[in-house]
Amino acid sequence: MVARIIEVGMAFIVLFGMVFFLQASGTAKAPLYKESLALNEQLAKYTLLALENFNSTGEGNQDRSILELVALGYLTGREEFFSQAEEDIEYYLPRVLDAEWHVYTKDGKIDVKSANLDSTKARGSAKTVVMSFTELIVVVGF
Repeated sequence: MVARIIEVGMAFIVLFGMVFFLQASGTAKAPLYKESLALNEQLAKYTLLALENFNSTGEGNQDRSILELVALGYLTGREEFFSQAEEDIEYYLPRVLDAEWHVYTKDGKIDVKSANLDSTKARGSAKTVVMSFTELIVVVGF
C-alpha cells in the first residue's frame, strides 16, 4: 500500500514537472486568462487602427478610410456610407485578422461580426468616438 502511494506521488510530481517545464519554456502556448484578454484588447486596438488606415473598396471612395466613411455617414445622414463601411469591414477583417471579431456602433448604424464570435471564450475590446455622434466598438475573441 505504501509503495502504491509513493508510485502515484512520483507520477504526479513528474507530470507536474513536465507541465511546468512546457509552460515555462513556451513550447506549449496556453496563455492565462488575463493574458489572453490583454492580447485581445491589443488586437482590437490594432483593428481600430486598421479601420482608420484602410481605404474603401467602393467606387468614388477609394481615397477615404473606413472610419472616414462612418463619419461622412453621420455628417450627411446617407445610409450608403454606412453600408459601404460595412462591406469594407467584411472585406478586410477576415483577410488581416486571424481571430473572431465584431464591429458595431452604439446606435446600430454599423453592426458586422464574424460567424464564430459566439463560440469564443476570451474577448477583448477597444472603442473610439466618431465625431461625438457615437462610439465605434471593436470586439476581438479567440
